[in-house]
Amino acid sequence: MGNLRKAERENAQGDLLRCEEAAQRLRVSEDTLASWRRLGRGPVFVRFGHLGRVRYRSADIEAWLIVQEVVPARSFGSGGRSDGESGAGLRAARGAS
Repeated sequence: MGNLRKAERENAQGDLLRCEEAAQRLRVSEDTLASWRRLGRGPVFVRFGHLGRVRYRSADIEAWLIVQEVVPARSFGSGGRSDGESGAGLRAARGAS
């Protein structure tokens, strides 16, 4: 049982990234990561040890990136309607009449 827990700890710690590694993955500076932590923004992080070391899990970085995705609205030049109506607006109007 002790070996299983040791293996779980090693696996969990193997997935932990230092601030430098997390910053490289996100293509931001370590100062930006520190600022995000102070402001309560950015990916979830883990603080542990008597020195309060900060680490990031790869999965948490990936999850945070997904939440940051922005899907641009369709513009008129890319096949959107030129009369200012959206397809959803038209469907709602048809259902109401």
